[in-house]
Amino acid sequence: MENYKTKNSKLMEEEASYIRQHVEDSIQKTKENGMHFFGNFIGMKFLGFQEDVFISEIEAKPHLLNTFQVLQGGAQATISDVSMGFMLLQLYGDVVTLEMKTNFISPGSGKVFQAKSKEVGKTGRHILCECRLENEEGTLISYSTGTFVHRKQNK
Repeated sequence: MENYKTKNSKLMEEEASYIRQHVEDSIQKTKENGMHFFGNFIGMKFLGFQEDVFISEIEAKPHLLNTFQVLQGGAQATISDVSMGFMLLQLYGDVVTLEMKTNFISPGSGKVFQAKSKEVGKTGRHILCECRLENEEGTLISYSTGTFVHRKQNK
């Protein structure tokens, strides 16, 4: 049992050191690129539009993995939300998530993931989107739909 505690304690210190450095790096990136801190912290990269699909990319970093060493479900939902939201920000300006659902299809195995977001429909200020999260082999990991609202601008 003592061996396990010593090994686990050393591993936790390595993880803590990594997280501290990653937070500092994320703060610096936020100052440089204007993206919100959390997007920088999780490592979102926006690759842009390919026809009507907006593509974002993220690498599987230790802080995004669960105990089975696959992309954690909450991270998958967050990546999809940020990708759909940023896509709509490019198209319409100020939007916020009203509702979102994520279906987990396959284990989040892989090193690099692409979020492929697309607008499905728009009624008034409400916009419906979908996002397919795939690994580098093209395997569908999760599928999300989201309803966003275009916020009124104060004049």
